[in-house]
Amino acid sequence: MEAVFEDLQLILNAQSETINILKELAREHNRALCQLNLDSLKEVIGKEEALFKVFREQEEQRGRTAADLALCLGLPKSTVLRSEE
Repeated sequence: MEAVFEDLQLILNAQSETINILKELAREHNRALCQLNLDSLKEVIGKEEALFKVFREQEEQRGRTAADLALCLGLPKSTVLRSEE
């Protein structure tokens, strides 16, 4: 079970990093729009699309790992993990 927790932590850290990169790309996107720089805009959009694909894959992996963790804990596979904020 500890390995599943570690896997989930790695996935969540990777997702956090992907989101941080997407935030920076959003700022670049806005700059390119404000400057009406079509070449830069096309480049940024390409990077965003590639990262959205990566994030979707990470999210699928996170879902599978969360389901594995739920099963290890004797909970239904569909159990949702969330923080108590």
